[in-house]
Amino acid sequence: MENNYSWFVAVVTHNTEMKCVERLEKLVNTWRSSKAIDSSEEVATYVPTQTVVRIQPSTGRRVRVKKVLAPCYLFIRCKDAVRYQIACEAPYILRFLMDRASKTESGRNDFARIPNGQMENFKRMVEEAVNAVIIDPSRVHVGDKVRITTGRLAGLVGNICKEPDGSSMIALRVDFLGYAFTTIDSFFCDMLRENRDASIVIIDKNIDDVSRNLCHILQMPVNRYTRQIRDNAEYRIYDNRITIIQADLDTFDITPWLSTPNHKSLKKA
Repeated sequence: MENNYSWFVAVVTHNTEMKCVERLEKLVNTWRSSKAIDSSEEVATYVPTQTVVRIQPSTGRRVRVKKVLAPCYLFIRCKDAVRYQIACEAPYILRFLMDRASKTESGRNDFARIPNGQMENFKRMVEEAVNAVIIDPSRVHVGDKVRITTGRLAGLVGNICKEPDGSSMIALRVDFLGYAFTTIDSFFCDMLRENRDASIVIIDKNIDDVSRNLCHILQMPVNRYTRQIRDNAEYRIYDNRITIIQADLDTFDITPWLSTPNHKSLKKA
């Protein structure tokens, strides 16, 4: 255990996760000022969030908001003595998760501690993943262990998990939470990055998600495209070389695109 610091899992009231972070930071600063704890004492907090697009019911406008991925949980890295102070003096912290399989020297259940390596991998997945991250506490069937070798998640080690629709996801084990998942398609992402002059056609029903992910990968403005409607299907053309078509590949006639020499790659996202 590095310098006796551990990642503890605090339980808080729903929708108060970020507010609890602010209140806890103020409390810790007060402790430092009053020398209740040493000024060098480290107390880190983490709430896993991702930015998602939602529609405002009143206006119909799309807005970007932060979604908490682990509701009611606040991750705190500190020493056990500071955890005890937090439990005693921070009423907004309802309790800390316990490890039923671990016992202290007195024979009591110990508090749940997430290994530092797991937390670092989890934080990296949340911060770097292009697609949504899902936390599932249920038991899942995971496949072979893999290491991602390219892209934003390069170096991350997890297990492959197949979705019912055939897509692949990478699963990271996080003790006491279950698995964190995000979709992966390393080949396609690498192709986009390395072949910036190639003309590409993408056919997918979820045109907004595909546009956002594509522009994130290529670092292009998501709203800068030419829009066309053909045969009741929306077309978005980026950079005069990337065409995204809102359609189902199983029913879409791709023959014209296959016979067009400028378009060298076809992908069902």
